[in-house]
Amino acid sequence: MRVFWDDYTERMNKKNLKKPVLILFIGLCLITTLFTSLWAQPSSNYIDSLQQVLTVSEGKQRVDLLNELSDLNSRKELNEAITLAKEALQLSQKIKYPLGQAYASYNLGHHLISQGSYSQALDYLFVALKIYEQVDVAIKKAQVLRAIGHVYNGWQAHQKAVEYYKQQLKIGLEIKDTATIGSAYLNLSYAFVQSKKPNRAIQFIDESLKYSLATQDTLRIIIARANRADAYFQLGKRKKALQLLLEVHEWYKNHYYQDYEQYACADIAGVYLVENQLNNALIYATKGYLLAINSGSKPKAKEISDLLYKIHKRKGNTSKALHYLEKSRAYQDSILNDQKKNELASQDLLRLLEKYEVENKSLKEYRATNERFKTRRNVIGIFILFILAFVLVIGFLLYRNNKFNL
Repeated sequence: MRVFWDDYTERMNKKNLKKPVLILFIGLCLITTLFTSLWAQPSSNYIDSLQQVLTVSEGKQRVDLLNELSDLNSRKELNEAITLAKEALQLSQKIKYPLGQAYASYNLGHHLISQGSYSQALDYLFVALKIYEQVDVAIKKAQVLRAIGHVYNGWQAHQKAVEYYKQQLKIGLEIKDTATIGSAYLNLSYAFVQSKKPNRAIQFIDESLKYSLATQDTLRIIIARANRADAYFQLGKRKKALQLLLEVHEWYKNHYYQDYEQYACADIAGVYLVENQLNNALIYATKGYLLAINSGSKPKAKEISDLLYKIHKRKGNTSKALHYLEKSRAYQDSILNDQKKNELASQDLLRLLEKYEVENKSLKEYRATNERFKTRRNVIGIFILFILAFVLVIGFLLYRNNKFNL
């Protein structure tokens, strides 16, 4: 009887223990859901409020709002972001608002990079760079240099990309801007990942984290993890890479960073493919492909088409494999045409750069001359005041001496 009672008591205790545990679990789920909704809601409300103000805005205010909305929409609605940036550019040119034009040009360049239209992006970015040089807005100039680096990364010209990222870093160090420095190190890490130098990439990842953690920049911390995962994969540490990538993907998905989510999907699919886990590879590759198509990202669509071709080929789905092979070639041709267009336009670009350098040199010379003129004018002014003071003193002494003699 005693044994039965003890057994009954133990079962009841376990049963009673399950209730608070269950309640605690449900509570945690509700809190997580609440925080997630709170995280997403302010952004949505903010965009809605900007759009309401936009309906009654004019002139410079309208340009600024269009640019802000273009930037905010780049994560979700890339085509909408491009439309907004184009309107901002046209209006800023019409009302002669250089800073608005520069921001719109930067936005357009940045958005077009995501779509793989690198030549067109570069044109806009150099326009923005020229304006920011003239008005001497260092932090904005650094952002444009970063974007130009992204263009060269997209063209697989990694050394050229590194040069621009280093220019971004130099500006960050000069103005002592923590966010710019952290961003530059992160971009350098990505360039070295892309050029298959994982150990060098990890060094820059570690440097970037010092600054991202200091500024509590969660997005850059997550991107650093993604870059580290890619470096680990190249070093043969597949399990570590996969674990990091799955965490990164979950964060992107929960925070609606669809542009970055497609990158994570492609990387995860790549790891699963190497591990021969074809079903998992197919799930993530398909998801990434849809995200790439929705965003209009030709480079990422091309990369994932290659993955889908390999996956279906291994699974024995010949027709689907050929379908994605054709897709991959089509995207590749589009990207190559963009590069050829850039090569054909390279002379024009060089002339533009030469003109830009001449104008920039002239501007600097004008500033230097103006400073020298101001300095000379100040010296002359001080000298004249000194002479006047001297004459007044002499006159006063003569007057006093003459009065004394009388």
